[in-house]
Order: sequence, then C-alpha cells, then structure tokens
Amino acid sequence: MRDLINVVLLCSFSAIVLSGCKKEEEEEPASTSAPSPQMLQLSVNFRLDNVPYQLNNVIEDHVGRSAKFDRVRFLLSNLRLLRSDGSIIQEFPGLVLKVDAGGQNTHQLGLVDQGTIDRIAFDIGLDDATNAMSPADFSGPPLNDQSLYQGTAQGYKFFELTGLWDSNNDLVVSSTDGPLTLISISSSMRRQKEVFVSHSHFLGQTTINLWVQMQDILNGVTLANTSSSVGSAPVNAQIMNNLQAAIYH
Repeated sequence: MRDLINVVLLCSFSAIVLSGCKKEEEEEPASTSAPSPQMLQLSVNFRLDNVPYQLNNVIEDHVGRSAKFDRVRFLLSNLRLLRSDGSIIQEFPGLVLKVDAGGQNTHQLGLVDQGTIDRIAFDIGLDDATNAMSPADFSGPPLNDQSLYQGTAQGYKFFELTGLWDSNNDLVVSSTDGPLTLISISSSMRRQKEVFVSHSHFLGQTTINLWVQMQDILNGVTLANTSSSVGSAPVNAQIMNNLQAAIYH
C-alpha cells in the first residue's frame, strides 16, 4: 500500500512540474516587431593616386601640363539605395548634396531599414525642374548658396573646377600663371552613377564611404587649348565623364 501511495504522489508531482514548464513556455511569445530603422550616412572622400587629396595638390592634364585647384565641388541628387537586382530599397526625394574638396563631406541620408545595401545610385547634377529654380527659392543649403548658381539662363553649377595652370610651361604652378575655370552646367551635363557597395546597415548609425580619384579628373583635357569654359562645351562634358568614372567604393 505504501508503495502505491508513493507512486501516486510521484506521478502527481511530475504532472505539476510538466504543467508548470508548459505554462512557462506558453508565456514566452515570439517577438514580432521589426528591427527599427537606423540612420545612414554617405561620406565622399578625395584621393590623389593612393593618398588623400588636398586643394592645391598638383594635377596633370592629358599632356602632362600641371594645374592646381583652389575649388573642386559638385552636386549629387536623386539618391537611391538598391538591391543586387536593381530594385529600390529606399529613395531620398528632394535631397541634394554638395560635395566639396575643401569642406566636410559626410552627409546624413536618413533613417533606413536594417539590412544589406548592395548599391547606391545618384545623379551628378540636378533635374531640369530644380535647375530652373534659384537660390531665393530655397531656405537651406546647398541650393540657397549663391556661389553655386550661375544665373537664370544656365542654373546651377553641376561640377566646378577653378585654380591655376602652368600657362608659361616652366613646370611650376605659381601666382603668375593663368587662371583655370571649368564649370559644367545644364541638363546635357547631368550624369548618372551607380556604385556597388555591399554595405551592412544594422544596429547603430552606419556610413557608406565613396572616393573620388582626382588623378583622373583631367583625362582627355588639354589646358593649353581650353583652360576656361562655363557651360556644356566638349571640355565640360569631358570633365563630367571623368568625374563619373572617378567615383568608386
């Protein structure tokens, strides 16, 4: 009889324990909340061959003539984040970035869902509607900057190179040399660029880093023929093509 009582008690205890474990398991529902979006930044850096580029470093044109830039800047718009198949992860309508070799070039793009970003795409320049506006139409940077605006006839400067070049061919760029002004403007100068980045965007703010290879920026340009051109002439198209090719990850 005592053995029977012990068996009954043991079975009752086991049932209570199993019931308790089952209840604890049932009280832990799986989380269904999606990971929160995180801030994404874009940083654009300048290089000269394999070292950081600084304004007034020497750059050579197509025939080896030297130049020094005191200003290098361009506009980016129509930014999109893409998957490997080209489908859009996220767009940033209305966002325009000024990239300036003499300034700070880390920009917040916005909150983006966590995950892998395969590519980033953008336009170098502005769409026609935006380019038809003026600095007075904008309350903040960069498009309220009068120095980026060429005038009502042409609009904004998509890409601007200014400085000096070795006009007397003495192999030294000095204050006695001629000015260099190459500014690309108008819709025909707009270029599209897509860069493979394979960027992991998870917990915390992350940054996509791009580079501009300045060594290539005067490819196909002979300064002795054209050192000053504002608009959409062949030399302006050439430097836009060079910039498009020079941006990499």
